[in-house]
Amino acid sequence: MRPSGRFRAAAVTLPLLLAAVGCQAAGPAAEPDARTASPTGKPVFAERLRDQLNAASRATVASGSARFTATLTYGSAAGDAVERTTGVLDYAKDTARVERTVTVPRGFPEKAATQDLGRVPGATAREQYAVDENDVSYRTPGGTWLRYSASGSKEFTDTVSDVLEYAGENDPWGHTLAEVVRHTDPERNPEKKGDGGRRYEVPVRASSAAGALPNGVALHLDPRSADEVTLTVDLDKDGRLVRAAADFRPVLGTLHANGALGGVTSLRAEYVLTDHGRTTVPPVPAGERSRTPSGPPPPWRR
Repeated sequence: MRPSGRFRAAAVTLPLLLAAVGCQAAGPAAEPDARTASPTGKPVFAERLRDQLNAASRATVASGSARFTATLTYGSAAGDAVERTTGVLDYAKDTARVERTVTVPRGFPEKAATQDLGRVPGATAREQYAVDENDVSYRTPGGTWLRYSASGSKEFTDTVSDVLEYAGENDPWGHTLAEVVRHTDPERNPEKKGDGGRRYEVPVRASSAAGALPNGVALHLDPRSADEVTLTVDLDKDGRLVRAAADFRPVLGTLHANGALGGVTSLRAEYVLTDHGRTTVPPVPAGERSRTPSGPPPPWRR
């Protein structure tokens, strides 16, 4: 979690959120200058190989804004449970407006659903969030926004630390592969794509990539372990992040042995960015109800 900041805006209603996710700013957007985002002032692909993904993260932030989709897919014999988070990011203002949908099919392993995903097999949950700098708001089914401020007392912030972690360390919305990419050092030259972009295949420690997983799952991966997963990263011709994916199948055995995700046969994470510099986070509507909660929102599973 980033250093504490002041909460500036509570949230946005679902219609406005969906409109923001689908809209583009009027008129053509200026192309970002990726050179200014590189640590040494070079274009991203002119950086030394091991620095290119860090430089790409800087170039992505320099674009100003983006639309994103983060997906976690848990495979089982009964079908896939899917957590899909979509929204808009404003890097300059450090704000995000987000909707998350979690679908768990009937017959999905019950313990994995309830213990690790915090869900009931056969159910679909929809949630809305807003991030303003270091503070996170959650919209209850009744329409009231619960405002979690990082500037609260230490006792309170410790209680809701998992909620506050959604204010990412580097991106407005956390717990995605974007934060894994920033700290990844490729050692093999990327594949050059027809559109001028690049594709990297990078082995990373599973415990590092687990930042994109729920905390209740990630804690079952030993940070001292040498277990690895393969991270695939796509950059566009300007060196900006457009996609990252990780297949956690190699560590399912470890997770099962530690009592997590029993009956789950595959686990994949994906992060996609589009409309760099062409999206806007909508203004906060007046009159939205909000309150300061005393604990995490129910049900909570991070």
